[in-house]
Amino acid sequence: MSEHVRTLANISPKPIFVMPNAGIPENIGGRAHYHLTPEEMAQYLSHFVKDLGINVVGGCCGTTSKHIRKVVETVGNLAPKKRNYEFIPSASSLYQSTPFRIDNPPTLIGERNKCQR
Repeated sequence: MSEHVRTLANISPKPIFVMPNAGIPENIGGRAHYHLTPEEMAQYLSHFVKDLGINVVGGCCGTTSKHIRKVVETVGNLAPKKRNYEFIPSASSLYQSTPFRIDNPPTLIGERNKCQR
């Protein structure tokens, strides 16, 4: 998710919250197991704060109290990197973003008609 977070950090003026799972779940015996260690999770989230300017981090599925403890120890006193974003108003789909501007705007020609009754 690093590249998606990087893209968002480069274009958004808003605070960003990242709350990943503790890795990709693997089905073992009919139960989801998450293999990301607390140290690995803290390392990733530290990168998001220090290098990408993410404001708030946490954990979702598979995250344990050990994960959160390590994240707090690692990033609890860090200030997020200042982000230099380029905000371009646009609409987005899953695959692309289209800015709300026209590079060659149309030329509008109008005239006023005085109607007599």
